[in-house]
Amino acid sequence: MSLGLVLRAMTRLAAVYAVVGVVGALVLALLSGGLDANTVLPLVVLAVALAFAAVVIVFLAGLAISWLDGRVGDPVTFAIMFASGLVLLSGALTVSSLGLFGLLVSAVLALATHSVLTRAWA
Repeated sequence: MSLGLVLRAMTRLAAVYAVVGVVGALVLALLSGGLDANTVLPLVVLAVALAFAAVVIVFLAGLAISWLDGRVGDPVTFAIMFASGLVLLSGALTVSSLGLFGLLVSAVLALATHSVLTRAWA
């Protein structure tokens, strides 16, 4: 796997994560009635944090590919499943205060991870 493929996957996943996070936060703000000018800076911070998380996830998937190479028949597929499962599990465990909505956002991020990495690498 070339560095270009990894960087392209990082860029695409970072953009998707940022969009999903900002849209989710905007929906929560609209539902609570608290959408005003003071929510812009937290949305920017959220987008940057999620973009960094996407970079970490792609890096971990790349490490998984390196480790699985020679151990399984198709290491890319297993690494994509590992990364998607990691996103789903970490989101479900860390955002318990949001309840079902947090689980939904985590599932959307896991689906985005799977589709972006599959398009980029498989």
